[in-house]
Amino acid sequence: MGSPIHMPATVCAPPPRSVRFSRDMRFCPINSPTSLSGFPKGHIISARSSGHGTRATRPRASSALPLVLPRLPDREALFHPDAPVTAYPIRHAVCPGSARQGGTDLWEGVSVSRSSLRQERSDHKQSGESTLREVVVAMIILVLASTSVFIVASRRSPERFAAPFPSRSTTEGLPVRGRMLGRPDAPVAIVEYGDFQCPACRMSAQTILAALKAEYIRVGVVRYQYQPVAFLGPASLRAAEAALCAEEQGQFWPYHDQLRAFPAGESGEIFSPVSLKRLAVALGLDRPRFNACLDQGRRREDALRMTQEARARGVSRTPTFLINGMMVVGAVSYTQIKQAVERAK
Repeated sequence: MGSPIHMPATVCAPPPRSVRFSRDMRFCPINSPTSLSGFPKGHIISARSSGHGTRATRPRASSALPLVLPRLPDREALFHPDAPVTAYPIRHAVCPGSARQGGTDLWEGVSVSRSSLRQERSDHKQSGESTLREVVVAMIILVLASTSVFIVASRRSPERFAAPFPSRSTTEGLPVRGRMLGRPDAPVAIVEYGDFQCPACRMSAQTILAALKAEYIRVGVVRYQYQPVAFLGPASLRAAEAALCAEEQGQFWPYHDQLRAFPAGESGEIFSPVSLKRLAVALGLDRPRFNACLDQGRRREDALRMTQEARARGVSRTPTFLINGMMVVGAVSYTQIKQAVERAK
């Protein structure tokens, strides 16, 4: 609504007796002798009855826009000449027109029916609902797009599979032959039977093996060999195959340490073929060669054979250590392993 224009009370003349007043007659044109460019004085709304209430007769369109009064709470206010009246430019004017003859503008008032107001409120409500739907749809699209970008980025980034263990720290300065660490003629031989999905085996790699390297393997007292077994299902078998494929490129221990770094538990999600291949890329292995080894299952029989041999030796749990033929089973402490090494020397 435009800025209010304060006019004298004589702005609206009483309706003639021939016109019946209706509460739907909300506005009447201004009765001003000078300021409204020749509007006829005393002109009032010409109303007619319709099925939807009283409305103004629609004349021919004109570019002029009259000043009209807002709806009054009581029709008696129209007949008090001393009361101040505020007029506003009407926003949806459809009533101004011109006479067919004589060139004189004949202005008729504007009546905004209740049905048109209800329609306007309905339009606003529908517009608000439409805007809300658009916002919700936009948010859903944004979430889906962000998720897709994250998935694509994760699939293209082998670096996210780089483990916290340095790839060369476990074997640096140590004699390495395939899956064996230490001097071949070391007096104490330790064989670990481990499953890559076994949480206790993961702890063994981080504590027992690290301590054995520092205290016994590096000085030539112990030689340590790892035998991968698949006690916990297909994911364990895939991980064992992948580690043996890495062995073909002389990278068994770095690959072993990386697999141990992931807390996969017994779910095996990280041991999918795609993840195992990305891990090889992160370690700098020859990707086509590694992928061919894994896809063709070249080391599957070896992994199955090692599992069968372990069972034949009475191994039923992981980790299990054979220390010069003496079996130490389960998640033991380094102190227990050290005592067994000292007795075997």
